[in-house]
Amino acid sequence: MQVRQAYAELAIAQGAQRNTEQSLAINKQLVDIAKMRFQANDVARADVVQAEFAFAQAQQKLEPAINRVRQASIRLNTLLSQPTDTAINLADSEAFRFSGKDSQPGLAILAKLPDLRVLKKLAKASRLDLALAQQQIQINHKQIQVAHSARIPDITLAASYVWDPGLNTDGAPPPTTTTAVILGVRVDLPLFNSGGSGVRQARANLSVAEVQNAVLESQVDSEVAIAYENTLSTQRVLERDRTVLLPQALEVLNLSRKSYEYGQTGLSDSLLTQQSVQAVFDNFYSDILAYQTALGALEQAVNLPLSVIQNTDAPKTP
Repeated sequence: MQVRQAYAELAIAQGAQRNTEQSLAINKQLVDIAKMRFQANDVARADVVQAEFAFAQAQQKLEPAINRVRQASIRLNTLLSQPTDTAINLADSEAFRFSGKDSQPGLAILAKLPDLRVLKKLAKASRLDLALAQQQIQINHKQIQVAHSARIPDITLAASYVWDPGLNTDGAPPPTTTTAVILGVRVDLPLFNSGGSGVRQARANLSVAEVQNAVLESQVDSEVAIAYENTLSTQRVLERDRTVLLPQALEVLNLSRKSYEYGQTGLSDSLLTQQSVQAVFDNFYSDILAYQTALGALEQAVNLPLSVIQNTDAPKTP
């Protein structure tokens, strides 16, 4: 789980860096447009100064974005037991980015999940804490059997044969021969009292174990349900980012830049539009991270990797 989370963080950091670079390029375009319009006596020099100031502010965001990639790469290399400066090429990093060329990018990171009831069954079959609780119930059943057997004392039977010919010496009368068969029975006392408290204690332990198992099953159901609903919620938010907000934001940004270039709007309007669009992109990467975190929580609740959860033959949610 930690490796997958670190992998997602690196992919998100790389996507955020790319977005920051694109934003910086847009700011540079506004600077060029302002200078061009100033040279044509179409705007005051204040526009050039304001555009250059906005460009300098955008540059300040680039270094933190690059450092975020470095930090994420170091964490992932550490988890993989590799040197921290090892270059990492992410196979599906495009799934964590948004391109203005395609308003319907691949949704590789959006997992298809089985029905919640199926996930609960998977959790009950794979959670180690539940397995231990059920094992404890079986142990307590055996302890009751042992305690029952201890209540009835063991009966020991014994038999022996005795033959004593006596002494036979010259001139003595014939000896008397003694022959006997001895049977014995040994029973521990008191009868049917020993171990009674042990049976009661074993039954009490069983009751406690059964209650603990029931409580734990309820807790597992709750954890799976919470993680499942959180995953679906963050998935819907991310889907809306990709298919609605980001395409609209890019269109608004493009129109705003052209409007300023042709003198239909002022520079301040273009800068405000760009800030609004940048906020949408920032939220997009935050939503990706929230979704990946939710998937990690679902993996932990079910105690199975996401690949197994996705490949479960079960009805998919709409």
